[in-house]
Amino acid sequence: MGYEPAGATIQDRRRSCLRPARLLGKWCSVEIQASNALTGTLVGTDGEWARVQIGGWMLRGRRADGVAGRALVVFRPEAVELLHEEGEPAGATVGEGVVVNREFLGAILRYRLRLADGSLIHLDEHKPDPAGLRKEGERVRFAVRPADVMLFPAEP
Repeated sequence: MGYEPAGATIQDRRRSCLRPARLLGKWCSVEIQASNALTGTLVGTDGEWARVQIGGWMLRGRRADGVAGRALVVFRPEAVELLHEEGEPAGATVGEGVVVNREFLGAILRYRLRLADGSLIHLDEHKPDPAGLRKEGERVRFAVRPADVMLFPAEP
């Protein structure tokens, strides 16, 4: 890979992905590929939390040093919870999307959702109930907890 010392551990590599200059390095792109990575605009902060607007969706995440203006928002597919009821998890950011497709990965069902601005995200549902499967084209609600969201400075 060329940018890490010989014998670098997986933890060393993950830490290097947190450095903005290395965010798009070869190893990091493999790690982030399995994640949802969206670009938005930082619109405010509240204590340790930041608010980022992505299209019409306002997402909350932990504040990060050096993030101002445009932000790269990263969260894992398993951090996205499909909402089956009208309720929502306390403190979570709720969004809406349309199911583009579904992929069965053993005990995981991965949904691909299109947000209102056209962005795509992945949502992993572990051990899904066959009676509750969502169909392609169906509008769904989902939630993401702010603690599961990482913010980075977006590249210009």
